[in-house]
Amino acid sequence: MADKLGDRVKLNSPVRCIEWDESGVTLTVYPSARQGPTIYRARYVIVAIPPTLYPTLGFQPGLPALKSQLAQRMPMGSILKTNMYYKRPFWREKGYSGVIVNDEGPVLYAYDDCKVDGSAYSIMGFINAKHGRRWLYSSKEERQKAVWREINKFDNSLTRCRYAKNTASSLDAMKLCHRLHM
Repeated sequence: MADKLGDRVKLNSPVRCIEWDESGVTLTVYPSARQGPTIYRARYVIVAIPPTLYPTLGFQPGLPALKSQLAQRMPMGSILKTNMYYKRPFWREKGYSGVIVNDEGPVLYAYDDCKVDGSAYSIMGFINAKHGRRWLYSSKEERQKAVWREINKFDNSLTRCRYAKNTASSLDAMKLCHRLHM
């Protein structure tokens, strides 16, 4: 999609003000600390940030009362995103999708996140709610120890992992994948 939009996609350009009226929106953007503001005019704007961050956008006029209250009172969720990287997508080789849906946790869902060009093979998982809070307070060493202990219980192909981030949850995603498909 970014290719089709060309130079209309602006990266690293924080929006500091959204002025809106019946005719559309005016965005005040600061591409860098050294550069002054850039102004854009559009018919619509899509705000794709958590509601708790709405106040950072400086809406003019302010948001409707109910939306403003939502932004003030809606807490951020507890979620950890994980990735486990492999030399090859062995789950695909076995005919599995790499999709995991689990109601026990800690990884409640995960997906095949392999790069289309074959440059990286991974499973991306999410640890939510109470599971997210538990793993958040575990040390990196605790997570790594749990991962490698568990990896040896399941498939030898898991030990060919190149590297992992938030490894405990990544392991659980793969463990669940094997449970669901074996």
